[in-house]
Amino acid sequence: MLILQTIIAVILVVMFMILTFTLIRTAANFYILLVGLLSSAWMGYSVYSGEFSSWLEIIPNGIVAGVIAGVLCAPVLPFSKFLKNK
Repeated sequence: MLILQTIIAVILVVMFMILTFTLIRTAANFYILLVGLLSSAWMGYSVYSGEFSSWLEIIPNGIVAGVIAGVLCAPVLPFSKFLKNK
Protein backbone atom coordinates (compact mmCIF):
# COMPACT_ATOMS: atom_id res chain seq x y z
CA MET A 1 0.00 0.00 0.00
CA LEU A 2 2.86 2.39 0.79
CA ILE A 3 4.35 1.94 -2.69
CA LEU A 4 1.00 2.76 -4.31
CA GLN A 5 0.63 5.91 -2.21
CA THR A 6 4.15 6.99 -3.14
CA ILE A 7 3.52 6.46 -6.85
CA ILE A 8 0.24 8.37 -6.72
CA ALA A 9 1.90 11.24 -4.80
CA VAL A 10 4.66 11.52 -7.42
CA ILE A 11 2.13 11.43 -10.26
CA LEU A 12 0.08 14.17 -8.58
CA VAL A 13 3.13 16.38 -8.12
CA VAL A 14 4.16 16.07 -11.77
CA MET A 15 0.61 16.55 -13.02
CA PHE A 16 0.05 19.72 -11.02
CA MET A 17 3.47 21.10 -11.96
CA ILE A 18 2.49 20.78 -15.63
CA LEU A 19 -0.90 22.37 -14.90
CA THR A 20 0.74 25.27 -13.07
CA PHE A 21 3.22 25.90 -15.91
CA THR A 22 0.35 25.90 -18.39
CA LEU A 23 -1.68 28.36 -16.32
CA ILE A 24 1.32 30.67 -15.84
CA ARG A 25 2.02 30.63 -19.60
CA THR A 26 -1.64 31.38 -20.36
CA ALA A 27 -1.73 34.23 -17.83
CA ALA A 28 1.46 35.72 -19.32
CA ASN A 29 0.03 35.53 -22.83
CA PHE A 30 -3.19 37.23 -21.73
CA TYR A 31 -1.22 39.95 -19.93
CA ILE A 32 0.79 40.69 -23.09
CA LEU A 33 -2.41 40.72 -25.13
CA LEU A 34 -4.12 43.04 -22.63
CA VAL A 35 -1.23 45.53 -22.53
CA GLY A 36 -1.03 45.58 -26.32
CA LEU A 37 -4.77 46.11 -26.74
CA LEU A 38 -4.93 48.82 -24.08
CA SER A 39 -2.00 50.76 -25.50
CA SER A 40 -3.46 50.50 -29.00
CA ALA A 41 -6.88 51.57 -27.75
CA TRP A 42 -5.35 54.50 -25.88
CA MET A 43 -3.54 55.70 -29.01
CA GLY A 44 -6.61 55.19 -31.17
CA TYR A 45 -8.79 57.10 -28.74
CA SER A 46 -6.23 59.89 -28.45
CA VAL A 47 -6.15 60.35 -32.22
CA TYR A 48 -9.93 60.03 -32.54
CA SER A 49 -10.65 62.55 -29.77
CA GLY A 50 -8.30 65.11 -31.32
CA GLU A 51 -5.62 65.05 -28.65
CA PHE A 52 -3.07 64.26 -31.38
CA SER A 53 -3.98 66.02 -34.59
CA SER A 54 -0.87 66.01 -36.76
CA TRP A 55 1.52 63.30 -37.85
CA LEU A 56 4.29 65.06 -35.90
CA GLU A 57 2.32 64.28 -32.71
CA ILE A 58 0.97 60.86 -33.67
CA ILE A 59 4.23 59.20 -34.71
CA PRO A 60 6.36 60.02 -31.61
CA ASN A 61 3.51 59.29 -29.23
CA GLY A 62 2.86 55.98 -30.99
CA ILE A 63 6.52 55.06 -30.65
CA VAL A 64 6.54 56.01 -26.97
CA ALA A 65 3.35 54.01 -26.33
CA GLY A 66 4.88 50.99 -28.06
CA VAL A 67 8.11 51.24 -26.08
CA ILE A 68 6.21 51.59 -22.79
CA ALA A 69 4.01 48.60 -23.67
CA GLY A 70 7.10 46.56 -24.53
CA VAL A 71 8.82 47.47 -21.27
CA LEU A 72 5.67 46.56 -19.32
CA CYS A 73 5.56 43.17 -21.06
CA ALA A 74 9.26 42.37 -20.77
CA PRO A 75 9.10 40.77 -17.29
CA VAL A 76 6.52 38.18 -18.37
CA LEU A 77 8.19 37.24 -21.68
CA PRO A 78 10.08 34.25 -20.21
CA PHE A 79 6.74 32.76 -19.17
CA SER A 80 4.94 33.36 -22.46
CA LYS A 81 4.90 31.44 -25.73
CA PHE A 82 6.58 34.30 -27.58
CA LEU A 83 10.12 33.25 -26.65
CA LYS A 84 9.75 29.53 -27.36
CA ASN A 85 12.47 28.09 -29.57
CA LYS A 86 11.06 26.42 -32.64
